[in-house]
Amino acid sequence: MRNQENDGSVSSACNALCGYRLQIEAAFLACLFLAGGLTGLAALLAWGPRWLLAGAAGGPPAAEARRLFLAGERAWRQALGAGSKAPDAAAIASAESLFRTALECNPDLFPVHTRLADLAELQGKGAQALLERARAVLGKAKALNEPRRQEVGRYALSLVEKAQTMGEPTADLDCAGFEAALLAGRADLAAQILARLKPRLQDPAEALWMEAQLALTVGDHPAEMEALRACLAANPGHRQAVVMLAFSLQGPEGNAEAAQALRAALQRHPQDAHLWHLLGQALFKMGDLDGAGQALEEAWRLAPYSSIVAHHLAQQQEMTGQPLRARQLRQRARELAPGPDPPPLVVEGRRSSSGAKGS
Repeated sequence: MRNQENDGSVSSACNALCGYRLQIEAAFLACLFLAGGLTGLAALLAWGPRWLLAGAAGGPPAAEARRLFLAGERAWRQALGAGSKAPDAAAIASAESLFRTALECNPDLFPVHTRLADLAELQGKGAQALLERARAVLGKAKALNEPRRQEVGRYALSLVEKAQTMGEPTADLDCAGFEAALLAGRADLAAQILARLKPRLQDPAEALWMEAQLALTVGDHPAEMEALRACLAANPGHRQAVVMLAFSLQGPEGNAEAAQALRAALQRHPQDAHLWHLLGQALFKMGDLDGAGQALEEAWRLAPYSSIVAHHLAQQQEMTGQPLRARQLRQRARELAPGPDPPPLVVEGRRSSSGAKGS
């Protein structure tokens, strides 16, 4: 009987200790969560709009540009938060800096131009606001059909011409006017703008790039290719020129030239998924399936939501004896973009031993 009482006492004591232990652990965890929350709050207050940039370093340019854009949006809202008071000049400067840096990371992030136009209007810079609005609509035109593109080009041209009446024409205005004239089908006007713009362009590669665009518009293929090659000789990292060159070249020799130009551009833009994808396609068409696999794997790593990259990598995996991985990639590609599969890549030349990351 006494032993049973002792056992009961011991059991009660153990239960009590277990209860205290659970309470202590719960209190300890609560302290940890509280400390973490306070640390995060302190970091947020210290960093301000920069909190959105965490992890941006080393990421793909498009993702980094998006983070910068969101940080700029936060600064923009702060600038408007003054209400009836004067706009917050520091917040405006911060927002503009973030937006400009975002464009450096991804020039195709055209919503940034709309916000830059808003900032310019807030500062009373009418001509700059019109220029940014023209740039914004020119960017949107890329996703439109031809009649709508011409309509947008004419509208952008009217914005540029109105901005030019507000002061001395600048090189930036002429660059936007040149692009708008091409889009509107006004090759004659684009040629006039380019003639007066060339002496003011500090980068000779930019003038050559514009010559290539004009030649493409009027259908002068030899002049287009000559200008593109000269542009890349002056600036191997000119992304737009190397993309146009890669699309324009065909056949074994053309694919080899495109691959060489793309490798040179990737030395300047190592995290550009589109360039890696184009390099993979060029190497695949040359018959260098191993090199194509390396380039396409890099493109897939940088753009894991691109169905076309997944399809092309799946084709490369099928042809190199990786059917399971190929099926997984096909399934993922169809989840990302339901519908017909894109046309398969075709090998146009004999197998080469060159690698994807060679120079």
